[in-house]
Amino acid sequence: MKKSYKDYVYLKISKEEFEKHLKEYKKDKSYKISFYDILKGRVEYENEMLNKKDKALEAARIKKAVANIKIYKTLERFLNSLFKRDINISLLAKEAKVHYNTAKKFWIEKNLDIWLEKIKKDEATLRDFLIEELTEDALLYNSSKAGEKNKIKILM
Repeated sequence: MKKSYKDYVYLKISKEEFEKHLKEYKKDKSYKISFYDILKGRVEYENEMLNKKDKALEAARIKKAVANIKIYKTLERFLNSLFKRDINISLLAKEAKVHYNTAKKFWIEKNLDIWLEKIKKDEATLRDFLIEELTEDALLYNSSKAGEKNKIKILM
């Protein structure tokens, strides 16, 4: 029966680990690599790949949080200014310097239409919006390097 690459298991070990085993083998030709040593290299490789994936997901969450806080600060500027203007998605995106689709997702996810009506009727404040909708984003923003200069204060 002809064997193909599917009939083999490929294990990755670090170059340093391989050179260490090769050095031992050159000293003593009867040197054997234990199964544990081979498996340890594979487990370390898998852990490294999982950590890479987790870090990428965390970076994406922080990037989204930074965009959300930019939009919040723009809303704060609009609603606290002397000349109050009507806000729409494109104006919000332009003033916050984020992509239109990002502003649109924010508008839909956070039910901004409802919040703006509540704020205009004085049933709620922008601070309530921050606490209810953006607490997690503010915490991520404060923990990121982007938030070092201007941290968002949330008082419950």
